[in-house]
Amino acid sequence: MSTLKVDTLDTRTGSGNITVSRPLSGSGASLTSLPAANLTGAMASGVTGVGKVLQVVESVRAGQVGSSSTSWTDTLVNASITPASTSNKFLIIYHTTVHLSQADKRSYHTLFRGTISGTELASSVGLGVVQQGSDAGLYSVVGISLMDSPSTTSSQTYTAGFKAESGLTHYVQINNITSTMQLMEIAG
Repeated sequence: MSTLKVDTLDTRTGSGNITVSRPLSGSGASLTSLPAANLTGAMASGVTGVGKVLQVVESVRAGQVGSSSTSWTDTLVNASITPASTSNKFLIIYHTTVHLSQADKRSYHTLFRGTISGTELASSVGLGVVQQGSDAGLYSVVGISLMDSPSTTSSQTYTAGFKAESGLTHYVQINNITSTMQLMEIAG
């Protein structure tokens, strides 16, 4: 275990400072639970500011979805979140396992704001691409992370979509392997 010992931390802008009073021992004295009496300066009123995670929403989905469509198809993985401010952003993290039934074909994956007929958050080829070369029937993991700035305080739904290269049948959530989507609201 490592220990960090400091008396003063400078603010990001270099103006002013954050002072932690000594001693930092006893009940409630930790980085996750620092008594307000031990803080002075701007931080005394609590942790605030840009970059703070305000809320987290998670969606977990099992149940096979298969398609051979060359148009975007709904994976049935989606999550909704309502932002507290128009300046806030969302970090979207999506993971799925894909099974390709044919070799040398590509499976494309992307995220949408709204449904799959909504706003695509990537180019037309998607954010994640899987190709298995000469071995068909293998499983591959697709992971997508991106920031979105919807500039609204209305509820937002995000949906994962996938589409096939011509001649491919592919599956997500096959054999009940779960897909997940996390939405994190970040203070702007």
